[in-house]
Amino acid sequence: DMASFGIDAIRYFNHARAAGVSTADDLTYTFNRANGFDSKLRGSGHSRSFYWANTDCWETDIRDTDQGGDDRSYVDNVDLFWIETHGNHTSDGQARMLFDTPQTAWRTFSGKWQLGESWNAEWVMAYSCKTVDRGNVAGLWNIFGGLHIYCGAWDNMYDAWTTDECGEDVADNLVHGHTV
Repeated sequence: DMASFGIDAIRYFNHARAAGVSTADDLTYTFNRANGFDSKLRGSGHSRSFYWANTDCWETDIRDTDQGGDDRSYVDNVDLFWIETHGNHTSDGQARMLFDTPQTAWRTFSGKWQLGESWNAEWVMAYSCKTVDRGNVAGLWNIFGGLHIYCGAWDNMYDAWTTDECGEDVADNLVHGHTV
């Protein structure tokens, strides 16, 4: 079966820094990874529904419609969602990710997500640091309204020339049925 997918890729955080929201450095290999993911999946016949970059990425794309978001048009309307940005988690185990424009908020918090409920989302893959609190994984349970898998990191993700092919490698593993 062919899958639909969407991508949010944020490399620059100059607006968040200027607003005093974050001191996050810009990333360097965001688009190497995201473009590789996109290219490998599309080259295998899967369909890209959206690919948003930098300030075109909005936290409302993943926030549940019942919470004032528009997930039904974006993240909850694709089989697989790949996001690259700065991340962390809250003390109660929610994933937290930074955006570079406050469409309504600068950060998304997984406490406002619910994915897959009568819609499409099956996988969310976050190339973002510390978006899973290993000591409180239950802080993510609310996002599973039919969502099958959330792939996040419990520690740092790396952004260097050694990671430039990670997106392509993950997509290649998905396409060939290998472990992700």
